Amino acid sequence: MGGVGGNGVMEFLVPAAGLSYAESRKFFLVGACAGGMIAFFMLQRGAVVNAVAVVGALFDVEGALEATKQRAPGIVDRVTRLIPDYANRGAAALRERSAMNWPEKVNVPLLIIHGGDDEEVPVSQALAFATKLTELHKPYELVVYANDIHEAANNRRDRDTRIVAWFRRFRR
Repeated sequence: MGGVGGNGVMEFLVPAAGLSYAESRKFFLVGACAGGMIAFFMLQRGAVVNAVAVVGALFDVEGALEATKQRAPGIVDRVTRLIPDYANRGAAALRERSAMNWPEKVNVPLLIIHGGDDEEVPVSQALAFATKLTELHKPYELVVYANDIHEAANNRRDRDTRIVAWFRRFRR
């Protein structure tokens, strides 16, 4: 599949919706860390899904990568490789992929799960995005596990149970 700029996951979703045995009313997105960025990117590009769940997501890609460069340069390299036009466009490409800049495009119920002690993506990003969603009267739920790390790994069982329940709640 293509990278984030190539709509790789979108290239899968559109044909899947046309399969006779696929129930398009049951499509959901879940993404962790950079996968959250990809889920938001798909929403921005018009993906039709019932609901989305993100865990430790990058909401402000540019801000997160800048803050992470010193602590974990490997993460920055992994994320920027997912963005095909990053080498040519740099910060502009990151801003385009930052859901923080376009929360109005999130038009499905969103479950945000974050670790309170996430050192890779600060929980402040999830809180700031939730504030924007509140201002826009968007449907969302925010779960912050105090003292948990990136991707809420210490609470993975509860985290995963919540994601499944969220998707069941919005199944049509």
